[in-house]
Amino acid sequence: MEGEQLQQEGTKIQSKSKPIDPEFNLDDEKEAQYVEARALEDQPQINLNALPTRLYLEKAILPTVYQALEALEKERPINPIEFFSYYLITHNPYSQQHAKVPLNSQESKPVIAPTQAEIK
Repeated sequence: MEGEQLQQEGTKIQSKSKPIDPEFNLDDEKEAQYVEARALEDQPQINLNALPTRLYLEKAILPTVYQALEALEKERPINPIEFFSYYLITHNPYSQQHAKVPLNSQESKPVIAPTQAEIK
């Protein structure tokens, strides 16, 4: 009889010490509900200008640069710098015009001023 009572008390003690949310080790039910509610709330948009340099580059610049590099790898143009710069200009996600012109057509190529070396 005493053994049964100790087993019952032992299970009660074990059930009390078992956390409600084992992932975050939360014992209080209200705290667990609060944490869950906070996790499901909409997060405010982060201003890109407020980010540290590395995060700013990763969020704002590098996705477009990687796309330009992939296009450069596929096309392998004679003048890769012009191709790369033209791709960045025409695929700028922050531009109002955001005109996507085919890169292969002759009429879509921009007129580029000659360099000083070409003039001489």
